[in-house]
Amino acid sequence: MVAPSTSSPNQQKILSKVVNRLRCPACGNEQCFFEINEDVVTTTHYNQNTDGSFTPEKRVDQSFGSSKLFCNDCEEDMTDNHQQFSKMIF
Repeated sequence: MVAPSTSSPNQQKILSKVVNRLRCPACGNEQCFFEINEDVVTTTHYNQNTDGSFTPEKRVDQSFGSSKLFCNDCEEDMTDNHQQFSKMIF
């Protein structure tokens, strides 16, 4: 079953054929999700400008804890799908 959408009929056909799309079991959202990582170390490198201000040049995040996945619309915990989610990040 494809959730109602404002996309064109052709886009809806394409989306309905993709079998590995995540879908929130609570609200049917198939588009927006967020991830929370625990125990993260963020390293940011800065350059100081001539006026004394700083500009971030490079940022590296390292997660040493667990990761959780949530539906952006209803905040349903979808952590059971996190492995599939991680494989589809390009």
